[in-house]
Order: sequence, then structure tokens, then C-alpha cells
Amino acid sequence: MTTPQAPKTVNLQETACYIFKTVLLLERHYGADYIGRILQGFDRFGMRDESHKELETFGVMRKVYRERIGNIIKYLVKQGFLRISKPAFGNLAITPKGEAFLDAPTELVVPEKELVTPELDRMLQAELRQLRTELSEQADIMPYEIYTNYTLQKIVEEKPTNVTMLKAIPGIGDQRINRFGHAVIQAVKRVQEDGSAILLQLRAKWPSRQEVKTLFLAGKSVEEIATQRNVKPSTVITCLEELHLAGELDLTGWIENRLDPKALHKGAEYFKQVEMHDLKSAYEVLGLDYETLRMCRLYVSDVKTERTELAMAS
Repeated sequence: MTTPQAPKTVNLQETACYIFKTVLLLERHYGADYIGRILQGFDRFGMRDESHKELETFGVMRKVYRERIGNIIKYLVKQGFLRISKPAFGNLAITPKGEAFLDAPTELVVPEKELVTPELDRMLQAELRQLRTELSEQADIMPYEIYTNYTLQKIVEEKPTNVTMLKAIPGIGDQRINRFGHAVIQAVKRVQEDGSAILLQLRAKWPSRQEVKTLFLAGKSVEEIATQRNVKPSTVITCLEELHLAGELDLTGWIENRLDPKALHKGAEYFKQVEMHDLKSAYEVLGLDYETLRMCRLYVSDVKTERTELAMAS
């Protein structure tokens, strides 16, 4: 039996100080992209002010990817060390909490997964950048007039699938929604549906998933697989769901044998009748445990909802 590894963490103490110091050294508020350029020493396209090359933090994070710096900044905003001073552009300002940290730095240990962009989000970012380029060329305007980098990032985070949700995104007014809103919403929906399916196909080939598949086909129970791999049974079930949705396994017979027939019938009939297949609503209506509901949903439903939930949770 293998011992599960502790979640990987990273100490942001030094990095946070570089970011806070840069924000304070600038004479006005700038967005995360520009802060990242300063920290990377990236001046290929020139700086907003050439004197920014003389800042003591210029180039101190040359070996760090811009996306990584952006994710760290997002985390610091989320934790209240920084604030967004101009929502339409994502300009940054330091908060009293951030200033206190800079005055007396301490360890700032963060789970690594907090600083990693999910693959589905990365796919949506690429789709929205391409869409922005195409729309700007068609309208003969600059890309930032479609939506800024900060607005793009907020679209990725919120994933609006209707006009009401899109209106809540900073930097998206009625005029832009009328001109470009439909295209943005369709891009979000397309990536959520097609992208999540692609990710499931890729994850199904991971060694960990294939090991679960091998053990399952050898007749091992969920509990036996969980014990052998030293994980929770719920983790094994998630793997089996993904393998089923990717076409690697057919769990129909297994579900029939695993669940009480009355519970399976009750859950299956519910999911056949409702449009939205979220588990919380099913639990509130039926009162069945979540594992049973997951199996019932998988037994009868179109896989789009499950694919998206699984991809977003990974």
C-alpha cells in the first residue's frame, strides 16, 4: 500500500513582498498584466513609463511565468492583501492588510493547486482571446475595446451563460453586450461542453485512472480498490464515472447490482424528468444519499452535465 502524498504547498512570502512593493512604487494603479511585466523585466513592447525599468523590483521574477504571477496576484486579492481599484481594468491597490504584511513579512503558505489554472479555464482563455481578435478585426477597433484582459479573466472565472450573468462582469456594458455578448456567451458554452469532454478523454488515459480500470475489470470492489490505492471510496467512484463517460467502461450493470432496486428506480425516474441534473436539487427532493444519486444520474442521463461538473472539479 502506498502512503498518500501530502498536498503540495508553496511559501509566497518573498513573492508577495515583491508584488506589494511594486504596487507601492508605481505612481498610479496598474493591472496585474503590467505588474507581471515589471516583475519579469519584460520590456519588449516598451513600458508605460520608461522610468519603470529603474524600479528595484524590475526583473526580480524573470524565471516565473506570467500566468503564474497572475494567479498569485489573484490569490492575494482573494485574501484581501490587494484590492481592485478600477473594476473595468482590474487596476490594483494595496490594502492595509498588504501594507502590514510588507512591514512585517511572515510565511504565507498556500496549496499549490490554488495557483494553477485549470485546463478548462486555460482552454476558455485561448478561445476568448481568439474571439476578441476576430471581433476587433471585424469591427475595426482595438482588441481592448472588445474587452480588456481583466474582463476576459473575469469571464473565465464566472463563465456567464446568459445576458444577466454577462452584465455582472466588470467592463461589459449594454453597448458591448448588444454587439458582442452573444458571441461571448456561445464561446463559454462551447468550451464548457466540448472542452470538458476532451479533458475527460485525456484524464481517462492517466495511469491512475487506468489502474482503477484494471482493478475494476479484475472484479475488485470500490472498497477494495480504495484500500489498495490508499484513497477514499468516493475518489474511486469519481474515477469510475470519468472512465464510463469517456467510454472506457460500461457501468450500467454494475450500477444495477450496486444499488437497491427501489432507490435506483426512484432516482432514475427523477433524473429522466428534470432538465437540470444537479445533485443538490435531487437530494432536496428525494432524500437519497449523494453516492446513490450520482449512480442514478449516471445510469440514465445525458453526459453533458456530468462531464462539466467533473471537469470543473478536477
